[in-house]
Amino acid sequence: MCGEEVSGKMKMKDLPMDERPYEKLEKYGEDRLSDAELLAIIFKTGNKEENAIVMSDRLITKYGIGKLNELSLKELQEIKGIGPAKSMQIKVLFEFNKRHSLAKRDGEPIKSARDVFEYASQRFIKNQQENFMILHLDSKNRIIKDEIISTGTL
Repeated sequence: MCGEEVSGKMKMKDLPMDERPYEKLEKYGEDRLSDAELLAIIFKTGNKEENAIVMSDRLITKYGIGKLNELSLKELQEIKGIGPAKSMQIKVLFEFNKRHSLAKRDGEPIKSARDVFEYASQRFIKNQQENFMILHLDSKNRIIKDEIISTGTL
């Protein structure tokens, strides 16, 4: 975690103002927050035993940011302190990030196999199965639509 160790039972309102995620975000910007503080802002609250920062830090330490998105809703809800709402917040966070990455590409022409790879890797970031996808392009090689033709072994 960023800064000093924060006690799990300490409530957010009991933290000094300069250690609270919302206030740090407002004062310094999102790039100055730790991963745990960013996730804590998304969660808003912790549970009876941990504040949102400690809970977030525990999750990130145990699973890593890259693995959290691979967990299903059910698997997330098996984690102490994560119920339906927080598990959905995690899933939605990663889906929104994926869509943002795809939107940044919106309107950019496909010029190489690397462009196709970058597009497809964002689209299928957590898929464990083989997918056969067709990209429909316009006359300027911009993606009009992507279509999954088959999933799994042919």
